[in-house]
Amino acid sequence: MRRLLLILILILLSTTAWAQLDGENLLQIRPPDYQISLQERQGQQIVTEMIPAKETADNWSEQVATRIFLETDVTPAQYQEFSAQEWRITCPDARLLPGTEGKDNGYPFSLWIQVCPRDTRTGGPEYAWFKAIRGQDNLYVVRKTFRFEPSEEQVKTWVHYLRSIRVCDPRRADAPCPPAGSKENKAAAAPAKP
Repeated sequence: MRRLLLILILILLSTTAWAQLDGENLLQIRPPDYQISLQERQGQQIVTEMIPAKETADNWSEQVATRIFLETDVTPAQYQEFSAQEWRITCPDARLLPGTEGKDNGYPFSLWIQVCPRDTRTGGPEYAWFKAIRGQDNLYVVRKTFRFEPSEEQVKTWVHYLRSIRVCDPRRADAPCPPAGSKENKAAAAPAKP
């Protein structure tokens, strides 16, 4: 429970020092001018949804959603396939555009795009960028969604944001958490304003 609270606290903070983190941690900041619209535990998932401060949970144009799947063996590739199938339920013409796979701070990750020309629930398009990271114990998925076609500048800003998100564990030499006050720490704590 202590570790779950720490993960939630890290998501809530807009700037932070990552000093003295314990165990596996998701390092993600709340984007500037965003508010938390949902934060709850749903069985073996922790879900946090953030939207622009002037929007509502029922009527948003952009969203950052984080799902932490606790104690699972699901890989980023498996989640990518599951997500694509899930999207096709409300968007038969949905497309998955593969992106990048590799290791980030010692953990396997995948970054990809899903496009829905017309979602049957909203009647409009959805463009989403995903980053899934396979931690030692959990799967971490962060999704940035637009309910409109984003500009090239918006895409660059948000891909940069997704790339800044990582998992760390001070117990693992190949997945260290950045030390307080380090250049890497400051970059992770203060990405470009979207």
